This record gives sequence, structure tokens and C-alpha cells, in this order.
Amino acid sequence: MINVQAMAHPVIWKGGRVFSVRLGSNVQHSKAHVSISNHQSVGVHEITTRYDHWLMVQSNHLIKRFNGVGVQSNIYGFFGIGVDHLLKTQPMIMHLGGQFDWETRRYLFMANYHELFSGPFSNTTIHNVKMGEIRLGIAPYIGDYDDIHTWLMLQLTSYNDYRTSTASVMPVIRLFKGNILVEFGTNLRNDFLITSMIHF
Repeated sequence: MINVQAMAHPVIWKGGRVFSVRLGSNVQHSKAHVSISNHQSVGVHEITTRYDHWLMVQSNHLIKRFNGVGVQSNIYGFFGIGVDHLLKTQPMIMHLGGQFDWETRRYLFMANYHELFSGPFSNTTIHNVKMGEIRLGIAPYIGDYDDIHTWLMLQLTSYNDYRTSTASVMPVIRLFKGNILVEFGTNLRNDFLITSMIHF
């Protein structure tokens, strides 16, 4: 299945490059990755939380892809290692995560989990951040390849660090055309999401 949704995946075609920025209530991400094969991408990942500012080298791996008639699903694994720039000792930190997605041109389901921690690499207090996200989406229309594509999604998010624990539900709209993707979301209270992504 040739999928116009593929640009939002952690691994794209061999040689493909992705730059993305995601601003949220608890976490901000900046990523620059290149896919060295159809199953692996590597790059730089910056994560800022309320108490940490982490910079790491990251690897995303497509563990398994399932293709059917008009449907595709994927399992991804994530691994990163880097430093925390807000701590004077700059302890090394690790990022481990996974993602599952299932999609047709009309419907989308995605779930991921990420954990970032510094304990195994330093004598400092363990700094754990745990983040989980589930998305349910529907495309209100099926466009051609060159059209503006729209997804209406409901996002469930959990966030837990060594000081804060939150959970939220928010509607998100995704728009993309060609190699550019943007997302906007808010629950009209304390939670918001802005994402931009370009691949080439």
C-alpha cells in the first residue's frame, strides 16, 4: 500500500530526511533524522521538560510491518543516549520507547510509550520521565496524493516525572500536503499541542 500518511512515521524510505518540532504542555521535542535503511533511522533528538533539557543521539527501528489490502500496521522501537544540559554534572541519560500503529486511508490508531532516565549512568538522583500517548483518528474525506489531507484525532496523553503526574484528553487536527505536516490541538484548559514536520 502506498500511503501518504507515511511521512509521519519514525522511519521513512532509505535516504529520507525528517525535521520536526513538537510543542506541548509538558514536553517540547526537536528532531532531525535520516533513514539509513527502510527499517532504521538515526539522528539528533532534543527534549525539554519542566525540569530537564536533554540532547541525545537517537535510533528508531522498524521492528515489524504488516501489510494488508488497504491497511498497514507497524511496530517501532526507539533508543537514544545523551546528556542533561540543565544539570551541572551533565549525567548521561537514556531514552527507550516503542510504538504501534494501525491505519487505513480512513481510520488511524496509534499508541506509544517513552521513558527517559539518568540513574544507570550517574551517581545523581534518578531522573525518570514516562510519557504515553494513544491516538484515534478519522479522515473526513479521502483525497488524492497531491491534495491537502486532513485527520481529526482524539489524543489521550499521560506524563509522569519525578515531580509531576498529569493525564489529558484533547482533540487534534492534522493537515499535510506533499512533504509538510502540521498539527494543532487543545482541550481549552491547560493542554495544547503544536507540531510541524518536513521530510525530503
